[in-house]
Amino acid sequence: MKKIIIATLAVAVASTGFAGAVSARGKRPVVAAFAVRIAPVFKAADSNRSRTLSNSEFTAAGGNANNFGMIDANNNGELGFFEIFRALMARFLGGRS
Repeated sequence: MKKIIIATLAVAVASTGFAGAVSARGKRPVVAAFAVRIAPVFKAADSNRSRTLSNSEFTAAGGNANNFGMIDANNNGELGFFEIFRALMARFLGGRS
């Protein structure tokens, strides 16, 4: 399952064309497409259907436990979809969001 989730996320990122994400029309279409593609991956990782990822769910899905605290913006011990989304956008847009 771990490999499937990681592979699905990689395909989602590749298929949205993130190498050239910023076009003349702006970021919004790309950002929306990216959100739509990662939503099912997030849902699959959320094993207890709480709409957040615990540290154990995050690491079971292939996340690095050391990064959990950096992604958890509100320090509540869980990662919401938008915390994950923001971290991925920062990573794939080279720090720009």
